[in-house]
Amino acid sequence: MRDWFNARDRGRASGILNSASTLGTGFAAPLLTTLMLLFGWRWMFAIMGLLGIGAAVIWFALYRNPSQVALTEAEHHYRTAGDAPEVARPVTFVVVTAFVSSNTVAVACLCGAMFCGTVATTCAWAMASITAPANSTGSLGSLQNFGGYLGGALAPIVTGFIVQGTGSFVPALIVGAAMCVFAAVSYFVILRRPITPEDFQPRSRGGTDLASRLEANG
Repeated sequence: MRDWFNARDRGRASGILNSASTLGTGFAAPLLTTLMLLFGWRWMFAIMGLLGIGAAVIWFALYRNPSQVALTEAEHHYRTAGDAPEVARPVTFVVVTAFVSSNTVAVACLCGAMFCGTVATTCAWAMASITAPANSTGSLGSLQNFGGYLGGALAPIVTGFIVQGTGSFVPALIVGAAMCVFAAVSYFVILRRPITPEDFQPRSRGGTDLASRLEANG
């Protein structure tokens, strides 16, 4: 995303890319069921594997890095200009879900929370391409992705223990809302400015760049 899209357009591009995983989950169940009923479960896996390999081959054949394309000065400026997006937060919907008595309202709030969570995820991915240097975007994105999957794995376990111990989903929803607040505050506190290559330089306890100090000492 960072290589080809302006900072103001990376959120939209990331949203389209991330929507594929959600849409894919929705289409997968009827598609895989149809393939399994027609050809058996072994051929179902084989067909999906061949489709994946085909998609990878097409991507490899068509995709080019910016350095491989003769871009104009205006196109280079488009790729690097722009400001960071804001981060959306689903806290309100989660809190309301915990205290409403109507199942319809609770389901609607959960849908709203999922929508806002997806928007926040898209903004976070776009922010990784803006706040980090070009050679560190992948590392920052990987750390975010690892945290997301780790939270996704722990969430049902923690929720189960909370519900088992309290007999109610209300505390579990409150904990989820608190985690959203913590994540939002972390972004605002930690990401005060873009990360520069100088931030990766080792520093001494006094704050002086360690490489400069060693050079001064001969």
